[in-house]
Amino acid sequence: MEKKSYAINNNADYKTVNLGLSDFIQNLKICGVNIKSKFLGDFNAYNLSASVACLKCLDIEILDMQNIINDIKEVPGRF
Repeated sequence: MEKKSYAINNNADYKTVNLGLSDFIQNLKICGVNIKSKFLGDFNAYNLSASVACLKCLDIEILDMQNIINDIKEVPGRF
């Protein structure tokens, strides 16, 4: 399997740009598609970037990913 890279605000095979926060929603552009996430912070942005990279490697359309990301539930007791 070919190695792929992901990064935030740097060049990579799967690039994410952090567009900032609005109303406690993190706005990201992952592989050129705007994604809104209730999971805040760089750590979560990296996790989402890695997840999107994996889904892309499985040929799942990125436009379907917003619905997938919206369905992710928070772990009780965590921020």
